Amino acid sequence: MSDLSALIPQIAGTIILFNPDVSVSENIVRIISQTDHLFIIDNSDKKADWLNGVVNGNEKVSYHGLGGNRGIGYALNLASRLAMKSNYRFLLTMDQDSTPPPDLVSGILSRVPNLETLGLAGPLISPKESYQPKADIEEIDTLFTSGCIVNLLAWEVVGGYRDDFFIDHVDFEFCLHLLHKGYKNYRVNAVAMEHRLGNLKTKHLFGRPFFPSNHNAVRWYYMTRNRRIVRATYKESFPQYVHFDILSELKSLIKMIVFEKQKLLKLLMFFRGMRDFKKGITGVYTGP
Repeated sequence: MSDLSALIPQIAGTIILFNPDVSVSENIVRIISQTDHLFIIDNSDKKADWLNGVVNGNEKVSYHGLGGNRGIGYALNLASRLAMKSNYRFLLTMDQDSTPPPDLVSGILSRVPNLETLGLAGPLISPKESYQPKADIEEIDTLFTSGCIVNLLAWEVVGGYRDDFFIDHVDFEFCLHLLHKGYKNYRVNAVAMEHRLGNLKTKHLFGRPFFPSNHNAVRWYYMTRNRRIVRATYKESFPQYVHFDILSELKSLIKMIVFEKQKLLKLLMFFRGMRDFKKGITGVYTGP
């Protein structure tokens, strides 16, 4: 990687795909330029034709099609195992909806104070105009998966990501597990990354802007079920996180009820998520 200094360790990357369009190829090229090898994990039913132009003949890229959606946790664990098998110590994890800046890897790793105690570190996702950080880097409890650099030795210690979550709160559970085992997580505010969260649309009420996520109904099932599992698991270790998550869920519910379509169906899936949490059911949602 010619753009990284000799002080930056070798690093693998992964991007998790699900029915990607050709615009994702630009993000893939950006990731390839910053990593020593890229493991593409594809949760789509079949491989998109345009991917052949990215993968074929490129020794820095490996494609792994799963033949269907196995969930984000399964895909991340597969990429982590592949990277460790290839003797990489760190893994950059990316969603297909993220646009990595040119200094993503170097900007993060050059600012982490101790790579031995690192759990993971990621960029600032919030737009800089809406959040003014006080420092270039800060310790933080949780980060989104995309843009994070994971210490694979720490990944191994905590047993990886929870693939039984399928989607939603896989990242937050992993972050809290790392902290629980004594690792440190960092957000590098000096590195900003664009990432599309849900299907955000600005709505106004009483002259104030609101940003409902517009997640589909099934996502409400997973969000509701999995966040309750995380709360129950870490309520003693991280009570502040649990308090924050309860408030965050309440705000999301209100915005969904006030602004979004299919609110009755989403509420139904919300209550089904609560029901399955109480029953101890995890994995893929298969129906009522």
